[in-house]
Amino acid sequence: GLARQAPLFHAYLRWRIGYLAKVCEGREIRVPGGREQVETALQEPATALILLVDAPAAKPRGSFLRVREHQLSVDPGGLGLVVAAGASAAFFSMVWDEAAGRRVIEVSDAGILPSREEALERVEAMLGEALDRHSAQWQLWQTALPVLSEAD
Repeated sequence: GLARQAPLFHAYLRWRIGYLAKVCEGREIRVPGGREQVETALQEPATALILLVDAPAAKPRGSFLRVREHQLSVDPGGLGLVVAAGASAAFFSMVWDEAAGRRVIEVSDAGILPSREEALERVEAMLGEALDRHSAQWQLWQTALPVLSEAD
């Protein structure tokens, strides 16, 4: 697996997951299995959920994001819960800004998502734009071959 093919990258990913758990103070929601926690969090005032929609699905679910000429199988369950709750949502990407010497978060305007399909289309558009501007910074290139399939 990745641990043998890219041990430093694998160690970095493990460190990053641990760091996120620390930052979230134990309130992170892991998937699969976090549906009830997401539903509860959507009802809490002053709560912001961060969903990683471009993470590959553990198993194909029939939903895809177009990545260049390929497809990435994703699990849009979290987006479906956001749509059903009528919650406000924004999309973001984070890139390294060489001139500033730090990471920069780019956030879209917030709004209510009318459907899961439209939400996926917005994610796909934002991902495409981010890849056009910062292709080398997308973290899934290391695992692209196992998770991407040819687009129709």
